[in-house]
Amino acid sequence: MTRYKNTNKIFSALSYILIVVVLVGVIGAVAFLTNNFTKAPTSFIVEVNGKIIKDTAEITPSKTSPTTFKVFNFSGQGYDVKIIQDVEDDLLFTYSLNGEEVYFDMCGDFTKCFNIQKNEDNFVIDFSSCNMKSLLSAYHSGSTVSGVPNIPTGKYFSLYVIDKNNSRNQVKISLLNITDIEVTGVEVQGELDVWEQR
Repeated sequence: MTRYKNTNKIFSALSYILIVVVLVGVIGAVAFLTNNFTKAPTSFIVEVNGKIIKDTAEITPSKTSPTTFKVFNFSGQGYDVKIIQDVEDDLLFTYSLNGEEVYFDMCGDFTKCFNIQKNEDNFVIDFSSCNMKSLLSAYHSGSTVSGVPNIPTGKYFSLYVIDKNNSRNQVKISLLNITDIEVTGVEVQGELDVWEQR
């Protein structure tokens, strides 16, 4: 009889442990989907380079291979991708469009200027050939773009991934350092090469 009591105690203890583990798992999942209980549950998530993004983030995409963005949309209704000009104030520059000076922050949606291969649950963007002059020429298709300066690294564009079912469900990813910088001068001092950006 004591053998059955011991077995019942073991099963009871295991049952309590299992209940606690399940509760911790449920609370953890809810915390993950609500950004530690600070907002409504998220049904729309993007993963890039192993990083889970539920709201906003910054990334520096690869310039040597295409970047894959995985989309987890629990509503099952698909998604849209947009790349919008989002230049930082201290990086603002001007260029010439058909002979007239234009500020870069006057531009808007650059989505058509990027090679985006969209699939059901992911999309791929190849940033390897991105330079500001070619992007502006594609944006102002049919116009003459000139006087694009050599620009420093920084944020010029943001990528938006938007739930087709609910446009309030969106992820904003700031794209850092995606445009080429031309090196204009090289000085050789002994055995060191010093590259000067202008």
